Amino acid sequence: MDYYNNCKYNPVKLESFINTLENLEFNTCFPGHSSPINKTEIIKFLKSQHKKIYLQLIEWAIFA
Repeated sequence: MDYYNNCKYNPVKLESFINTLENLEFNTCFPGHSSPINKTEIIKFLKSQHKKIYLQLIEWAIFA
C-alpha cells in the first residue's frame, strides 16, 4: 500500500512485490499491525487486490 498515494495500491509496484514474495523462501509473514499470515495466504490476498485494481481500471476505461 502506498501511503504517499492516498493509501492506494500501485498496480505495477504491487505486481513486482508479489513476484518478489513468490521468489523468497519464507513460511510466515508479519504484516504491520495485522496477525501473522503464511506465504500462500499473503500472496493470494495480494493477487486478489491486484485483480480488483485491474477490474476497476477496465471498468473505468469502458465507461469513461
